[in-house]
Amino acid sequence: MSEKEVNSKIPKAPLSNILEFADTKNIEEKSIHAQLLELIQTNDESFSDVDIQNILSNYIYVSECVRADLKEIENRLSELKKLDSITPADDEYAHKKYRYFARLNRKAQAEITDFYSNDLLKYAVDNKALKYVERKDDRLTMMFLDGRYEYAHFKRYFEYTHDFSTEAKIRFIPGVELIKREEVITEYISLKNASIEKYHAEILRMVIENKSIEYVRDIVSTNHFLARRSEIFDVLVELFNDERYQSFISLAVLQLEGLFYDCCSIIAKKELGDKAGTLIEKAEKVYGENRVFQLSIYPYFAFEVPCLRNEIAHNGIILGKELQVIANEIVLDLYSVTYWACHLTNEKYIPLLMTMDKINEDSSGDENVIMEVMFLELFSNYQISGSEYLEVLAKPEVYNKELNFYDMEEGNVTKNKLSETITFLSERVKSKSFWELTYKLVEEYGSKHKKGKPYELVDFAIKLKNTFMPNLVKESKEKEACINVARLLKTYEDVDKEMAGGNKCQS
Repeated sequence: MSEKEVNSKIPKAPLSNILEFADTKNIEEKSIHAQLLELIQTNDESFSDVDIQNILSNYIYVSECVRADLKEIENRLSELKKLDSITPADDEYAHKKYRYFARLNRKAQAEITDFYSNDLLKYAVDNKALKYVERKDDRLTMMFLDGRYEYAHFKRYFEYTHDFSTEAKIRFIPGVELIKREEVITEYISLKNASIEKYHAEILRMVIENKSIEYVRDIVSTNHFLARRSEIFDVLVELFNDERYQSFISLAVLQLEGLFYDCCSIIAKKELGDKAGTLIEKAEKVYGENRVFQLSIYPYFAFEVPCLRNEIAHNGIILGKELQVIANEIVLDLYSVTYWACHLTNEKYIPLLMTMDKINEDSSGDENVIMEVMFLELFSNYQISGSEYLEVLAKPEVYNKELNFYDMEEGNVTKNKLSETITFLSERVKSKSFWELTYKLVEEYGSKHKKGKPYELVDFAIKLKNTFMPNLVKESKEKEACINVARLLKTYEDVDKEMAGGNKCQS
């Protein structure tokens, strides 16, 4: 879609002509204000002269940002189309990469056009307290402005020439604070662009000084899903330390794909066998639920690593390359995937361990306090940690094999036995007093229910009810208490269904 075609799809609002004269003195301010007021003023809201000036300024400023983004995407799509046409047909992964980025950019183009058509004026009104043109050097203000749509915030990941390899290697390295992660990644990419020799020297230092391959081996050996690869990783450590890099690379690349298989099995909660798919398909499944990692890490493992894997598969060895450099980089690739595998495995336990820590800190053994602390901690984790931790408490026996593994391992994810923590919490969530507390809280705070709102109490209570009711003993006191909660929640569920049905009819 060309810029001309994009513009043709944008409705001609009364303010569109302003853009042509934004920097001239020919605009009659009162006329502009009149046009603007006609569009934005309602019976419920009025604007001061300062508000109107800011809205007008922001409308023009953001319009120009939008136009620049659309032009940038259009140029990139032209480049990708040309590259796809001149690349040899047998360069399979290059074609897949170009077409992936073309799809990604076309989707962004459609999202930006929709914003331009439908949301731009509202955005300018909502941010009337700011004047963007006067705060271009304010990083915080510009960060909020970049939140207008995905492309503005993550545009570097829509560029096919971005260094996704370094992103994948550096994103999860230990010892970097979350708020500084992007800065560190940028520093390494800049170092690589400035001097590939200095970059390789820094990667070598990082791997050797931190004993990174041993660190990866230890992660593998202490993870329930990965531990079956322990023997192979013992061999990888030996090969790497003996500087037998050709053998190390050949074996390590196979294990890299094997780790993706493990991640897919963790997500599916079963062994997938030959149904896990190609490396591209595995990487898509592994990072598909996290948009940031799908944008920033997936392209490297989907389009670059398979080329190395295929070279080994076809030739049996790596030819004409610096083997130590490749070996060092693969060590960091292995760490990146093992880190994510552990996240997928242990994420469901972290909220439970945090809840237990809070109980030990605040309850002093009082059962009523334990119930309140437990409810609030489980609730606070609901929006940020998914909900599998509730399934663990509902049916801990399903996780016995995994829990027994962690209980027996030294240096496991908790100082106490994980199974004991889960048993303690599970027994109390399944108790009559917990469901009576849930009833009381929904009755007291349910009037503030807004469907889909973050940290929504009623939604959490519905999730609790749906997860635990099938696992409570029939005709028990705790089951009856849960049924009472279900009756109370039914009113909210019926209203939500009616709202969803009404919205559906209107769409």
